Amino acid sequence: LKAIADLAAVALERVRYRAAFDRESRLADDRESELTELGRSLEQRVAERTHVIEEQRIELAARLEELEHLQRSRSTLARGLLHDISNVVGALDSNLAFAGRRLSGDGEGLAALEDAAESGRRIVAMAEDVLAVSRMEEGSFPITARTVDSGDIARDALRRNMAHARELGTTLETGQLEVDLAVSADADVIGRVLDNLVGNALRYAGRGGHVAISTQRAEGVAEIVVTDSGPGVPPEERERVFAEWYRAGGESSRHHGIGLHFCTLAVQAHGGSVRVEGEPGNNQLVVALPAIDEEDDTGGVTGTWPVGDP
Repeated sequence: LKAIADLAAVALERVRYRAAFDRESRLADDRESELTELGRSLEQRVAERTHVIEEQRIELAARLEELEHLQRSRSTLARGLLHDISNVVGALDSNLAFAGRRLSGDGEGLAALEDAAESGRRIVAMAEDVLAVSRMEEGSFPITARTVDSGDIARDALRRNMAHARELGTTLETGQLEVDLAVSADADVIGRVLDNLVGNALRYAGRGGHVAISTQRAEGVAEIVVTDSGPGVPPEERERVFAEWYRAGGESSRHHGIGLHFCTLAVQAHGGSVRVEGEPGNNQLVVALPAIDEEDDTGGVTGTWPVGDP
């Protein structure tokens, strides 16, 4: 009987082990099935997401191509506009010169003709700003930087804008010019920047107003400052004033247009910045450029915008 009992116990243990093994096998099969199903689900989700991403990529590529086409069209339009305006103003300038010869003894008449010719040249300059902004945004605007004295840049801007100041009845002069304050810059490009800033200041200082161009040194930078006696820009709008086509305070107020947008792009291309300071009656447009030691001049840098890291 004991032997039979022992055999029965062994058999029972075997049954228990077998049942446990079967349970584990079933659980393993269930886990494998769950993992297989989870894998299929993940593969389906990845496939669906990949399809969505691919559709988005195709859509973005199409939009990018459209934007590039629009940019090319804008550049083509700007170049055509500049060409046509230059032709018209050139013809106007020739007619004014002819009229000037007929009015050789009339001082006031000659001054009026010169002012008209200067206005024509300003129209060309505005068209050139549109083209320059377009080329900057394309990354194809040429910059040739050489060592130049900031005071010379200021004096040249004064000379170019005197006729416009006389036309508006506004006093234009240089303020204090820092001695031996040199910058590495494309003098023509920065000159156009100052023409925009001075022109803006003259417009809003108005008849009987005052505009001054000065230079100063400040913490490693050379600042060219255009100060005017006009109403100024509200503090809450100063961060946006150099945006493209931005109008401060609405359609009827001070208009800045694309000229000031050109200014900030051009100055940033030189590693500098433009900002608005001051208060009504003492407004300041400040161009800050890295100051250099003339002895460190390397002969200039030639490239396309952007130069450096604004």
